Amino acid sequence: MRTRREFLLNCSSALAGAVLIPTSLVGGAEVSPSGFTSLSQISYSLLASQVRTLFRVRHSPGRTVELTLIEAVFAALAPAGTLGEPHGASNEGFSLIFSGPQETLLEPRTYLFEHTRLGWFEMYIGPIGRPDIGGVYYEAVVSRPAPVSCPRPMDESRDQTKLTYV
Repeated sequence: MRTRREFLLNCSSALAGAVLIPTSLVGGAEVSPSGFTSLSQISYSLLASQVRTLFRVRHSPGRTVELTLIEAVFAALAPAGTLGEPHGASNEGFSLIFSGPQETLLEPRTYLFEHTRLGWFEMYIGPIGRPDIGGVYYEAVVSRPAPVSCPRPMDESRDQTKLTYV
């Protein structure tokens, strides 16, 4: 008969092993070469460079839909100390516009995205406008602390930089 302490030790060891083994070794979902990453680790410029590329979005177990990134809009950094932010803090904001097929309407929520260059990451999207001949459009709005390496725009009168490729 095992003691409670032995049981807990064995369970803890098994759990630690399960967490540390990559899912690709145990037959889990195929992971792209760059693997899972947090959206906070993906820069705006890297996302904007992916305009006109496909993103696979997992909308239910085993089911995906392909969305195309069609637009990336960068909003200027908020000046430090505005909107109740502590002095020295600044935020960056941007939005990403995707188009998808009319056959699959995604509800507003967080989805698991996969991209050949960016890997896997989670992002909240919601439909915008009405479906048309071109499909359904979705938007992701990101507002987060600006990375240390993110320079402030030189011309603060310009509040948006828009990259559009259709």
